[in-house]
Amino acid sequence: MMQKEINIPVTKVRADGGVCKNDFVMQMTSDLINEKIERPVNTDMSCLGAASLAGLAVGFWTDKEELKKLRQSEVVFKPQKKWQEYEMSMENWVKAVKRSMNWYDKLQH
Repeated sequence: MMQKEINIPVTKVRADGGVCKNDFVMQMTSDLINEKIERPVNTDMSCLGAASLAGLAVGFWTDKEELKKLRQSEVVFKPQKKWQEYEMSMENWVKAVKRSMNWYDKLQH
């Protein structure tokens, strides 16, 4: 969808934030999109991004190339399954969600 919306070929997929710490989610995502996904050593990229911009602004770093050298990948998830192998699991998950939708009634105490 990203490539379709922005018309720019995706050359590398990187994940950060809390969800990227979940190996299962990262591997499944890699399988589903059939692309490698890099997880950085430092997964809190928001604060690192702000610090990088501040460092560039005050001249601590001279350019983006210096910053790129600092980025290190901890793990690269590579596709291991075809997306079709997830179909049955996804269908079962959807069924389970539908079955559980009305288990709790807010009016009951």
